[in-house]
Amino acid sequence: MFKRKIRKAALQCGNYIFPLFPSILIHRLPRTLVIEPTNVCMLHCRACATVNNPVREKGYMPLSLFRKILRQIDWDLKTINFSYAGEPLLNRDIFKMIKLANEKRLRSNIETNGMLLEERADEILDSGLCKLNIAFDGISQDSVSKYRKGIDFTRVISGINHLVQKKKKLALRFPEIHLQFIVMKHNELEIPEAMRIAQRIGVESIDFKSFILTGGIWLNRQGINAFAEEYLPKNEKFSRYSLQGRSWVLKKHLQGVCPYAFSAMVIMWDGNVTACTMDVNGDYIVGNLNRERLRDIWLSNNYTELRKNILTKKAPQCKECAYLVDHFIDMRTGK
Repeated sequence: MFKRKIRKAALQCGNYIFPLFPSILIHRLPRTLVIEPTNVCMLHCRACATVNNPVREKGYMPLSLFRKILRQIDWDLKTINFSYAGEPLLNRDIFKMIKLANEKRLRSNIETNGMLLEERADEILDSGLCKLNIAFDGISQDSVSKYRKGIDFTRVISGINHLVQKKKKLALRFPEIHLQFIVMKHNELEIPEAMRIAQRIGVESIDFKSFILTGGIWLNRQGINAFAEEYLPKNEKFSRYSLQGRSWVLKKHLQGVCPYAFSAMVIMWDGNVTACTMDVNGDYIVGNLNRERLRDIWLSNNYTELRKNILTKKAPQCKECAYLVDHFIDMRTGK
């Protein structure tokens, strides 16, 4: 909690400094890479642009491209997040990638919908993965399927149990296994029971995260308001938004400078590079790693110009971005 407050204060300070002097960020190489193993998913979540408004070609990052990316990392990179617009466990080479990253002492994280946990449990535990975040948005099939269309709750629970028990049997420290519960109108009263389930299973923690309306980037204002009425919880503690007039807008206290502009780079499955995970459709591509080097893209005029637009919130997607500051409550299970 204290670290999050420090981070928020730093971002708010940067909100005034970086837009005026964006060039000071150019030579600070990213600490995080976001790698998209695939933009394919077996689910049809209601606010997901990947499945509801597909624009990009579907595909899987080849292992050869990932090896090329790793060879170009010659600075103090800290983390690779193997999650973006699809379900990462659908890439057959995902755990080969994580093993390679682990060999370079890079921390690896994955966010998954949980449908393939049991099938890939051995690979997960053998890969050197540091953190596994599993979507867990309800306590029953009826509850989770109100948002995650196509989910099999029994299969996800079975997979989590299997993974946790096997990790205990092998006496492994990693990966840390976390659940992520997006708080919505239909599940906000299930929070206490979700916490009990997390404790009973034995995961490290469960994160209660607020719903993001801007995932539905294909929607007009009327559509976004309809999503808000359907999914935003009544408990203000778990909402990033407030109703102003007839529209739902971000609360002011969430405003701040975008950390992605100077600390992270997003690499799509086909090698295209963008600055932000909100750019699901690839509207702000600044280069491609099949033709250019990672460092050259980061220092390029295209990236510098995009960085300026992000920091001054001139890019359309930045004006209503809900990722400016993390908005979730992390509850440890006491395992």
